[in-house]
Amino acid sequence: MDGLFEKLMLARQALFNDGSIKVFGHRVALGGDWMGVYIGRINNTEKVRTVYKDAKMASYEFYLRLGKAYSFSAADYLRWVADLSDFGGWGIPKWADADKDNKRGMFTVTDAPVGAFLKGKVDAPCDHILRGMMAGGAKAGFKTEIDVVELECAALGKKECRFVMDTPENLKSKHKDLYRVQVGDLLQEPVRAVE
Repeated sequence: MDGLFEKLMLARQALFNDGSIKVFGHRVALGGDWMGVYIGRINNTEKVRTVYKDAKMASYEFYLRLGKAYSFSAADYLRWVADLSDFGGWGIPKWADADKDNKRGMFTVTDAPVGAFLKGKVDAPCDHILRGMMAGGAKAGFKTEIDVVELECAALGKKECRFVMDTPENLKSKHKDLYRVQVGDLLQEPVRAVE
């Protein structure tokens, strides 16, 4: 991340004032890692899908605003998704493979708090919020529908969490069972105009 917080402060893009925090003009609230942990414990397919979808849409709208303000390219979106995930304490993300031309990629997250806290306590990948945040940023960057599934999870004894992002069609084809459980075929809500 190399001083992202300091850079944001110097550029006056992280503002703290009277009970509010704004990053790039968007109000944010910091939550403890316990929030993701409790959400990660959800063992209901419909609820998992809903949490993912809501995190995706919220991130999509945030990244559209950010991209519009700074004229982001697809590569900028992917870099900022990783930087802000790191800055937000979601672990240390790393793009293992980002294919901007085909709008897909693989990324890993080491030291993910959700995976660490839920190690041995769940029987399925559990970082639903992070998946949604990554999917929302990729959707904004690629300007097409993108989803993310978690292939491996630290909570299940893996060294790191491993995610794949791709179009829904490709994920359904290559990771049918994970896609069905983690994403499903939820109807996409219309996206509000970004101002």
